[in-house]
Amino acid sequence: MKNPYDILGVARGADASELKRAYRALARKLHPDTSKEPDAEARFQEVSAAYDVLGDPDRRALYDEFGEDALRQGFDAEQARAWRSAGGGRGGGRGGGASGFGGFDPSGFQGEGFDFEDLLGGLFGGRAPRGGPRRSPDARAQVTLGFRDAALGARHTLHFEGGESMRVNLPAGVSDGEVLRLRGKGPGGQSDLLLTVRVREDDLFTRDGLDLTLDLPLTLSEATLGARLRVPTLDGEVTVRVPSGARSGQRLRLRGKGITRKGKGRGDLYVRLQLHAPDATDSEDVRRALDVLERAYDVHPRAAWRAPAAAA
Repeated sequence: MKNPYDILGVARGADASELKRAYRALARKLHPDTSKEPDAEARFQEVSAAYDVLGDPDRRALYDEFGEDALRQGFDAEQARAWRSAGGGRGGGRGGGASGFGGFDPSGFQGEGFDFEDLLGGLFGGRAPRGGPRRSPDARAQVTLGFRDAALGARHTLHFEGGESMRVNLPAGVSDGEVLRLRGKGPGGQSDLLLTVRVREDDLFTRDGLDLTLDLPLTLSEATLGARLRVPTLDGEVTVRVPSGARSGQRLRLRGKGITRKGKGRGDLYVRLQLHAPDATDSEDVRRALDVLERAYDVHPRAAWRAPAAAA
């Protein structure tokens, strides 16, 4: 993986809000469903992976200390520190050789009872030390889902180094940035897999917890006279009744049409009304229609405003 700071275009000292702003700007620009750049999806995945590291304070601290080695599956920070303190590395995350540990040569390190292969086994998920099997450290991976797959649940194939792959069931209602612990699903089945989920934005729905919001554009006549309109939900289209005299920003609540999450229940869908004026304001027909509509107000919308009293 490239330097995540460079991928997001931020300095090493960037705070959490700077990181989030940079990630959101790049995610909008590279969203595979809207971007026209030929490598948008690959770059979107790269940006998501970078934010997955830097947006997590613990993972960011490990990256700053150990560099790219900290991103490897099965990495053990305590073993790495023990190796470094024993003379195995002097560079840390910001310097040294390609490994991040100063280019240490194990062939030149001698010590009674010291087994370099055992140490690497604990550090990078290799063979278990002598004395019996030891559970490997948790592995980490990331998956990016479409909004609806995250909302409704999906099966996804994960690919690991060495050609290993597995199919996992992702629960309905998983949210962006959530970390799922998949018991015994680490490479070789010797550890748990901590799977960070990234969720792409949707063209129609926005999410707040288990609730969803959908903007419903209305014509002047629909807002004035009311209407029965078909709107999308995660379960398919339903009919909503827009009341006469509807106002822009008014919300209609559809109970139980939000996100479902096992053990947490189901949210609601809020349909937010958005009044749209005609674009063709230079049309004489439109001007005449608007003039008639203007005279139809019994009370002007700003009638309650009062001019300030003149100073004495």
